[in-house]
Amino acid sequence: MDFDFHIHCAPYSTCALQTAEEAIDCARRAGVETVAFCNHNTVSGLNQIKEICDKKGMRLVSGIEMSVSLKDVTGADDLVLHLLGYGFRMDDKRLADFLIIEKQKHRDRIRAMSEFLMQSGYRISVCSDKKELRRQLCVQEYFQDEKDAKRFLNSKEMQSKFPLHKTEAKTFIDVVHQAGGIVVWAHPNSAENHKKVNIDQIGQFCDVLCGDGLDGIEVFHPNVIQEAGLPEFLLSEAEKRGLKVTLGSDSHTVSKEGEYFTQQNWQKEFDYDYQKIKQFWEE
Repeated sequence: MDFDFHIHCAPYSTCALQTAEEAIDCARRAGVETVAFCNHNTVSGLNQIKEICDKKGMRLVSGIEMSVSLKDVTGADDLVLHLLGYGFRMDDKRLADFLIIEKQKHRDRIRAMSEFLMQSGYRISVCSDKKELRRQLCVQEYFQDEKDAKRFLNSKEMQSKFPLHKTEAKTFIDVVHQAGGIVVWAHPNSAENHKKVNIDQIGQFCDVLCGDGLDGIEVFHPNVIQEAGLPEFLLSEAEKRGLKVTLGSDSHTVSKEGEYFTQQNWQKEFDYDYQKIKQFWEE
């Protein structure tokens, strides 16, 4: 029995380069039998993904990856953390309404940015989608590629003019809980835009998140297991706080044969009963 609780797919995660079907086929080849697709800030497509999983004999756990902030926490001002929601009712109205409102706030910000750039002389049209805005900036040759455009839009100057809308962690946790799900802290050593979170910050943020109702930590993640001493620290924190431990490949692209994250023999390197993760979705 094998599982992967953190997969992304296009078009629902704009950063993903694999379809749900490609991701499922790849996971099956690696021996995975249970998956959770956690696309960024959306549950769109989960019903279609479930149909594909059912046809291919794969079990699906409902999932989402949400960008959140910690209100009034020292050291967290410029960090956007990622939380994973699991096992919620896919047709929950409050969750759906919450995500619609959050999405609109982000779209309003992008629209305001595009209007500002137009007024500043950029030859682009008004849009509310960040990927479309990056594309237009590249088509007009203001930037060499979308990575350069993204860096510009994420620059301190643009962020100061158009502050990023930040969903409070507690708000998201409460909504997922009321939809019958649980919430797990994704790749705790990495915040949005790959900003580093050190061990001291992880301990501090964990205190706050647990106070907000956090249920688990994604310990077995490619970025986490590469940092010496971090998996052991997180396992200790999980044990001390009574948190669930989860595993996720954070897959965005089709893995080559034999390179799928859960095929690696990493579990033998750590003092942890791999079967405990099985209890995560059985509960």
